[in-house]
Order: sequence, then C-alpha cells, then structure tokens
Amino acid sequence: MLIKRPKDIITPLPEGIFVEITNICNFKCDFCPSSFSKRSPGFMQFDMFKKIVDEAKEAGVKYINLWLLGEPGLHPKILKFIQYAQNKDLWIAFITNGSLFLHKQELFKNLLNDFNKIVFNISYYGANEKTFSYTKAKQLNLKAYDNSVKWFIEENIKNGKNRLVNIVLLVNINKKESFKGPFDIEDMDDVIKKWNLYFGKLTEKYGLDKEAHFINKKILMQRLGKGPYDIEIIPRIKVEITIAHNWAKIFKPKGIKMVPRKYGYCHNPWTSFVISWNGDCTICCTDYDLVNNMGNIKENTLLEIWNSEKMQMVRTAMNKHKLILPFCRRCKALMIPKTINYSVINYIIKHYLRAMRLWSLQLINRPWSV
Repeated sequence: MLIKRPKDIITPLPEGIFVEITNICNFKCDFCPSSFSKRSPGFMQFDMFKKIVDEAKEAGVKYINLWLLGEPGLHPKILKFIQYAQNKDLWIAFITNGSLFLHKQELFKNLLNDFNKIVFNISYYGANEKTFSYTKAKQLNLKAYDNSVKWFIEENIKNGKNRLVNIVLLVNINKKESFKGPFDIEDMDDVIKKWNLYFGKLTEKYGLDKEAHFINKKILMQRLGKGPYDIEIIPRIKVEITIAHNWAKIFKPKGIKMVPRKYGYCHNPWTSFVISWNGDCTICCTDYDLVNNMGNIKENTLLEIWNSEKMQMVRTAMNKHKLILPFCRRCKALMIPKTINYSVINYIIKHYLRAMRLWSLQLINRPWSV
C-alpha cells in the first residue's frame, strides 16, 4: 500500500492523462517498440476504465489520451468506454494508425456522429511503398491504407459534425542518428505534393474555403528541430509534421554505445501520467515496458500513486537535476561513438551543443514545484 502525501503538498494531476486500453496492435512497425515489448498483451476491463474516469474527473482531469502502445480501435468495448468518458464530460483523444476506418465503418461513423468531445489523431505511415512496408501490415497495402484514411476524412466532412482530425506525420531527419521510418527527409517533396494535391481536390469537391492553406515546405524545414509544424488545411482538418522520436534512445544508431546519465532534467514527473491496460502506472509516455513503474490502480487511487513517497522522491531529485529512475537515465544517456575517428569532434559539436540548448530551455520553462 502506498503512503499518501500530506494534503498541503499534494501535486495535482495533469489536465490530460494517458490510458492504454490495449497494447495489441495490427501493425508491427519497425520504429515502434510494440514488436519487442516484454509485457503480456491484453485489453483493459471496463470496471478499471470506469475507476480511472471517475477518479480523473474528481481530480480535475480534462481529457484522456488513448495511447501508449496498441491500437484502441481493436478494443471490443471501445464505444462503451468512450460513452462513459463523455457522460463524465471528459474529452477523448483517439490516437490511431488509421488502418481500421474502412474495416469498422459503423464504429467510426458512431464516433463521428454521436460524440462531441472527441479528437482524432491519425498517425499516418503511408508516405510511399517503402515507408509503409515498415509497418509490416498484414492484409493491407498502401492503396487500401490510403483509402481508409481518406474515407474517414471525407466522412467527417460529409456528416457536418466537424470533429477535429489531426494527421500526424513523423519524419526522420538524420539517418545516422535515428532509425528508419516512418518517412525520411528525402521523401518530403513527395509527402507534401501528395497531401496538398489531395486537399486541393477536397476543397473543390465539397465547396470548401477557397483560401485553404497548404503545406509550405520552406516554413516546414525552418520549424523542424524547433518543434512540430502544424497547419489547418481545411476547417477542423490539420496536418502535423514532427521529428520522429526513438523511444528514449531504444533505437540507437549503429556504432554508438550508450552511457546512462545520472544528471539531467525532465518535466514529466509533473505533467505526464500513464496507465497501462492492466493498471500499472508510469510517468512517461515513451516508457513502453513501464520500467519506471509507480504502482497499480487496483491497489491505490490515481492521486495516491501520483502523490506517493516514490513520486515525491523523483520530483525532489529532479529539482536537483538528479535522475534516479533507470528509464530516465537511459533517456538522457550520452551516445558515444564506439570507434574514435576524425568525425568524433564534429559529432560532439553537433549533438551535445544541441542537447545543452534543449536542456537550458527545459530548465527555464520547468514547472514550479515544492
């Protein structure tokens, strides 16, 4: 049993929390750890979800992100889950790979028509045949995948409900320091052309605003590395392009060794709370195997876990720029070339100066805490 913190130093839950209703996915992407996760596969039970929603609502949470690993559209009781959250006046962010829209048309028609507090984030992996092959999708090719995503976008336009739909594209900007997929920087022109052409046709087909915006490559390239590039192409349909992350350096480059760091800073102990399908909790949405396990909601409430002695120790250490959790140490690990050569100096200048800049920004913008 976890020990409650005194009421006068309770840290409030974040406005949004992550709830993984399943870690089962119909894709086995090369750039996602679901293919080698050590956790058992399963679906969250409704009673557990109900407990999470009830406690989250009481604690002031505003929205729930259906994400860690897995495809939420595969859960057999997904409508019941979302209906319960909406009855409690909570927003739902439905994060999906977009492959099930045509296969489960009635489900997604219901989600579009009957739920007004829902946002759809489509992680799009169809830049071209090469990148789509990284998903290792079975019984689905690139054309069928594109048709699935386009059907959903047009269904949202036709029904007049105008649910917010974010099409998220992850770009790998440096092959030497990252991993393959979802699409590479050299595919940028094809990706921009593909989506601008499609949205141009939608604008004409449905008589939408003729002044609709389009993806601007020059602005996009300026923003990459500084933050996501996002633009509302047509009303309530947005495209977001951002740099692909490597899940706390799990996908390390070849020829690199990892040196875990004991010192650093991260805002997650104040802003991120993740609940897996079996009730285990962590404080990082990239902690796919819950290495930083903080407790289980079968045994404690959300607030008891969020304000436990262990959590307080993490926050106190983080305020001193100490990393005491193993996953945090790996996430902030230094990537050192195994073989010393003439490129080492350039590597250090390029990688570590950027890391120091990001660290200083985090220090300036870190949340206040006791």
